Amino acid sequence: MNTATAGTTTSDKNLYVPFNSVATIAAKTSDYGLRKSRESLLLSKTGKINNGEGKKAQDILGFDYLVHDDNSQCLKYYVANSRLMGIMKPEPVPCPCGIIAIKNYKITYVEAIEIFHSLNCGDTFTGIRLSWPLTLEINEPVWHLDITLGTVIIGADSGKPICISR
Repeated sequence: MNTATAGTTTSDKNLYVPFNSVATIAAKTSDYGLRKSRESLLLSKTGKINNGEGKKAQDILGFDYLVHDDNSQCLKYYVANSRLMGIMKPEPVPCPCGIIAIKNYKITYVEAIEIFHSLNCGDTFTGIRLSWPLTLEINEPVWHLDITLGTVIIGADSGKPICISR
């Protein structure tokens, strides 16, 4: 099992280790185009799926990250998975309400997809995202997999799945 915490990066050994939830973002400053690093907390990440539906982890092209930086600003950017190339410049966006910043989590999206396939909830997902909704019922970050029959929610620390039908 992989653990995503401060200091975790993508490596050649495991192409699917998630980006550090405490992400470092290079931000262009106004003085002479110099770059500085800012620490940011992950609010959510949403997968981009090849052809709009996926059956395996390799169908996820990359993730849109929503982070909260140390200047109380929310930024959104895209990072392609390591087998692909690409990153989008962080853009400021309005900060959402009702979600908790994710400091770390244990279950990667690859493991979440494996758990999904172990259930009897379908075999194809049309969306995948990681977030931590601010509700009393949820005490850990969760992976949401949108499927044709509804949604599968998987605890990002416990791996506990819940299948919700439409």
